[in-house]
Amino acid sequence: MLVANVLFKSPESRHSLTASEAHLSWFEERVVDNLERIDSHLSSRQFEDLRSDRRSLTRPGTPARPLIAVVDDEPVIAITLAEILGRHGLRAVWFTIPLDALAFFQSCKVDLLLTDVAMPTMDGICLAAEMLKTHPECSVFFFSSQSHEAGIRRRVHLLSPNVHLEAKPLQVNSLIHGIEQLLTKA
Repeated sequence: MLVANVLFKSPESRHSLTASEAHLSWFEERVVDNLERIDSHLSSRQFEDLRSDRRSLTRPGTPARPLIAVVDDEPVIAITLAEILGRHGLRAVWFTIPLDALAFFQSCKVDLLLTDVAMPTMDGICLAAEMLKTHPECSVFFFSSQSHEAGIRRRVHLLSPNVHLEAKPLQVNSLIHGIEQLLTKA
């Protein structure tokens, strides 16, 4: 068997990285960046009234930018979606464990939950239902490879009037348009 060893130059050093080392480095950078964003939101939250405006996590003097929580059990999907949203002017934090997202919702208000429906520990519909108990004004954008199934569609639309269900694979234009529609309805 022939194994290709792909090498990448690390910008901060002169040595080469294998493809798996480069991927791990990329992933670690995204995890650290996401944790810093979460900490930033949580630390700014301690000075604010819990009943304040939904867009309260923006700094004074800056235009309000929606905060979106991305939840998918696959880290690459969660990271990629958060980065796409960031490139479109939205603030995003991502989670791979729904219970971690719920803990975040206890301390911070989000404008929109972007979640996969099928996840192993808690599905996205149950996650949204729990989140909507404390933040009923939040919008929810679901994505699923099973979006055509009547049972899923029914469960999604029973949650709140401000939800959207999109089929996988997501198209960036459709994702951004759907999010904009939900945020303007809220």
